[in-house]
Amino acid sequence: MNKEEKKAEGIILDIHAPHKLMLSFRFHAFPGTENDTSSCITWEIHEHKEIPGISFVTVTHDEFEQAETTAKVLENGLPLVISGLKTLLETGKPLAGKE
Repeated sequence: MNKEEKKAEGIILDIHAPHKLMLSFRFHAFPGTENDTSSCITWEIHEHKEIPGISFVTVTHDEFEQAETTAKVLENGLPLVISGLKTLLETGKPLAGKE
């Protein structure tokens, strides 16, 4: 796959910055996802009510009934994305690996 080829696509469905981002999501680059329909991923950030400076991130993946392969890929991939984001925010450096 060349760098110009799409790996995934999506459309922003709802946004309430900086607390919510909802988007459609469809893979192009993973084997077995070519027949999957778009699914929905919602990112929500909430401040802890009792501890200042602490936030919770909730990621919900739904509408994947016709995108089972995509759901399996995201089940394994989203925790890595969230861990990488947490590491970057806490340390200013990406997770170990390719930069």
